[in-house]
Amino acid sequence: MKLNAYFYLRGELGETKRIVKGSRDSPGNTKNTIMQVEGTSLTPKKRFRVGGITYYYRLGKLQACPSKRSTLKKKKKKDENGNIIPDRTPKQRKNNIKFTFARYMFAFIRERFGDLPVWKIAAAQRGMTDDNLIHATNYKYLDEKGEILDMEGFQVSLGSLALPLNLRATRIGTLVTITWDDSRDAPSAAPTDRMMVGIFYADYRDTFTLEKETGATRRDGKCEITLRDDDGEVCIHPFFARADNTAFSEDKAITLPDTE
Repeated sequence: MKLNAYFYLRGELGETKRIVKGSRDSPGNTKNTIMQVEGTSLTPKKRFRVGGITYYYRLGKLQACPSKRSTLKKKKKKDENGNIIPDRTPKQRKNNIKFTFARYMFAFIRERFGDLPVWKIAAAQRGMTDDNLIHATNYKYLDEKGEILDMEGFQVSLGSLALPLNLRATRIGTLVTITWDDSRDAPSAAPTDRMMVGIFYADYRDTFTLEKETGATRRDGKCEITLRDDDGEVCIHPFFARADNTAFSEDKAITLPDTE
């Protein structure tokens, strides 16, 4: 006995279409139902459901799929002894944890720069984003917790401006004095270039300080800054910025031991 079921749906323009549900006892039709649509006026954006089947148009042709799709479970891999093989090795998991912590650390450091476009300018020159550039440059200087592992290796600034060859610093308690000799007046070394100083504290490797307003220029030959703490070793990273903040120099790392 052949059974046909008819469903009538009204199209967008008012025409009636008839959907004929194929024979239940026809060969190969135990799970998938063959559907025929007659006289439909549905547009390609229209969808409708009949008997758990969703019908829709794709490239001008009527398509059908189950209204509810089963969720595919990822098959677990097993070794020759039947033990489940982890998706990631311990080393991969460790690297993923470090990567996550590093993202937080770099975000914190970029916040210290504020609207100072040191990394944005350097990144634009390389066809990168500032986030990607600081990560690519300094990721190797962080430990597995995302804290500063190598205070001297960390690159605070990148740019085309020149640094004085004899840049040096001394420390007495919290007072740090930076001196240099530079009488040049050139595009890469203007007398009005302003000195800025990045600071890492050995006892606080999860933080970073940037002194942007030191008041010192290249022609001054001297800059003084005050540390927030007189305990422990510090590593300062002085660099120069053009007066209008359109160019910067690389930084120079100078480690200063605890003076007490």
